[in-house]
Amino acid sequence: MLNRGLLLPLGVDNSILVHGGIVIHHKFFLFQADAGTDIAVFIDAVSEDLSRRLPPQWSLNVANGGLHLLLFSSDEGKVVQRSIFISGKGKISSYVHGCKLPKDHEFFRGLDHESLRFSGASDLAKKLLHILAKFRLFEICTGVDSEKYRHLWRKTPDSFVAKNQFREARYDHTIRSDDCAWIVTQPKRRCDGCSKMFNKYFKNAKCAVPEEELKTPSKFKPYSHLNSGEKKRRQARSSKDIKNLRRQIARLKEKLREKIEVEGVNVDEEFDKAIREDLNSDAAKSKMSPFMKIF
Repeated sequence: MLNRGLLLPLGVDNSILVHGGIVIHHKFFLFQADAGTDIAVFIDAVSEDLSRRLPPQWSLNVANGGLHLLLFSSDEGKVVQRSIFISGKGKISSYVHGCKLPKDHEFFRGLDHESLRFSGASDLAKKLLHILAKFRLFEICTGVDSEKYRHLWRKTPDSFVAKNQFREARYDHTIRSDDCAWIVTQPKRRCDGCSKMFNKYFKNAKCAVPEEELKTPSKFKPYSHLNSGEKKRRQARSSKDIKNLRRQIARLKEKLREKIEVEGVNVDEEFDKAIREDLNSDAAKSKMSPFMKIF
């Protein structure tokens, strides 16, 4: 029975992968133990205990003289999004997208050698799950992923574009600050470095005058004196004026046509009425010949 132990780097040549209760292979000694302790049985016990309690997409890999807790992407082409490595000396390291987190990161607060002391396989598994639970309180930093700021990406210094090769669900493409902390406590979306970059984008967008609010240059200003933006706005204004004039002409033509039709009918009716009145008058009748009266 193992009384007390610490992980020790004893030169691992082979490795095991534990996921969903499956142990592939193991042939090395990783733990310092009392004489007579069956290390293989101990590792099996830790692996079996962890495999039943690891969250979805998480796996345990025993290699490099320590333990790796790995988070895989949920799609078919698995990639390691995040990982925790506990070395044989009890040293904890964490990686996000293959980049090592700095030791002053918030995740490492309260984690030390003492937190990795154990009294048995079940206790070691419990310690590892405690570390993992703390790590899972963090989510990936989204950077500045809004599409309305993408035209500014190329002009942003001290930053880099991430095309989501690691299949994160929180963003598609994004831009990160060179000072990105990679992971943030929930419900935050951005670390401090990326938040500063977002605030600059937001401030610039707020101060910028929208294209539709820019004034059209005076019509008396010579075209040759206009800059490219003013020329564009004047052409847009002229095109709009021409369209409005065409619509006005079409409406006037329609009104004129209707007027002609109505007035033409009125003229015909008035002329017919006047003729009838003249023909029916006494003076007209007295002048009619007997032949004209037939009609």
